[in-house]
Amino acid sequence: FKELLRFKSSAELSIRLLIGIVEFLPPDVYSGYLSTILQLIFQRLQSLRSKSFAQVFTFFISVLIGKHGCKPVEDAINSISQGLFFQILEQVIVANISGIKRTTDRKACVVALTRVITESQALQSEAGAQTWANVFVAILNVIAVKAVSDDAESPEEKLEMLEEGGYSSSYSKLVYAQTGVRDSFKEVANPTELFVTTLAKASAATPGHYQRLIEHALQGKPNYAAAFKSYCAEHRANIA
Repeated sequence: FKELLRFKSSAELSIRLLIGIVEFLPPDVYSGYLSTILQLIFQRLQSLRSKSFAQVFTFFISVLIGKHGCKPVEDAINSISQGLFFQILEQVIVANISGIKRTTDRKACVVALTRVITESQALQSEAGAQTWANVFVAILNVIAVKAVSDDAESPEEKLEMLEEGGYSSSYSKLVYAQTGVRDSFKEVANPTELFVTTLAKASAATPGHYQRLIEHALQGKPNYAAAFKSYCAEHRANIA
């Protein structure tokens, strides 16, 4: 993993390796190493400053949270630096999620971020309210808005990757091989329904709480408010 992560040409492959581990192995196999793994990835995010790498990381975090819940991931990230979870949500996930193109990957993001806004107690506090709002709107963006272009790596970056990896035919096959599209959440038929019904169930347990958070998130955003209202009506989800 560290060797793959070290090179720009294979950094994304290192994250896809982790995604496979999360999908097919029990969490006790890797949970003890999670903080270290995340710290290495965060360092690479800073040094690479690559949109495509940030998007693959966003998908990885989505699979991790979607499969195993928000708290273990939140705790692992905050163990690196207190409050870092909020920063990663804002500066990496919310900032890059709209560029993710695959439908199955976008579904994973909805599944995960729905868990984040209903499971993270810190995010629902006064200090986290704005981040909660930004994540909520990001979910609506993924659901309602078509994936945007992520401005592929510049020619200079591509040349750097080729120079780093060499020009052998085996390298070309590795870089240009088409990875199979795998649905990490086959059990979720409709991510929009999951989003609004999960919020409805959470709001039933704490009447008024989520309604206030949602009102704050949608303030000055009539189009988003209308979209959310229509999703709730379609799936008979009542926000108490």
